[in-house]
Amino acid sequence: LKTDQTGVLLWDSAYGGSLEDIGKSVSEATDGGYVITGYTKSFGQGEEDVYLLKTDMVGNLKWTKTYGGTAEDIGSEGKLTKDGGFIVASYTKSFFSGNYYQNRFIKTDSSGDLLWSREDSTPYNRIVTSVCPTFDSGYIFAGYDDYAGQDNYFLFKTNSDGYYYA
Repeated sequence: LKTDQTGVLLWDSAYGGSLEDIGKSVSEATDGGYVITGYTKSFGQGEEDVYLLKTDMVGNLKWTKTYGGTAEDIGSEGKLTKDGGFIVASYTKSFFSGNYYQNRFIKTDSSGDLLWSREDSTPYNRIVTSVCPTFDSGYIFAGYDDYAGQDNYFLFKTNSDGYYYA
C-alpha cells in the first residue's frame, strides 16, 4: 500500500498466487515504480523461490520473476543498482549438498532478467539479510551465520561482479 505524508491511503494492491507469497523489502525504481523482493510458494520450481516483482508508480504489476532451484530459496532484500538493474540478497538450500542455507547474490537487468548469481558454500547456515550498493559500484551484504554453534554477524564486500574482496 502507499500513503501520502499524512498517512492517507493513496492505493493498495495485492500480488501473488494461491499459496504463500511473502514480500520482505521494497525499493523505488528509477521510473517511480517499485520493486518488491521476497519469496513465493505459488510460482517457480522449488519449495520456495526468490520472488521479484516490479510495479508502476500506482501499484499496477509490470512483471514478476522467480529465481531458484528445487529446494528453498528466500529473497531477503533487493535494491536498485547504478545501471538501472537490481541486486538481490537471498539465501538458498537449492545449490549445495547438505541441509544448510547459503548466501546467494543475484544481479538482474532492469527487466529482472538474470545477469549473474554468486553463491558461497560453508558447512553451516549462512543467511544474508541485507544488501547495499556501494560508491565503487560494488555491493555490501550483511547477515548472520551459525558457525561453531552460535549466531555470528557477517559483512561481505564484493566488487561489481559479485566476487568477494580478499
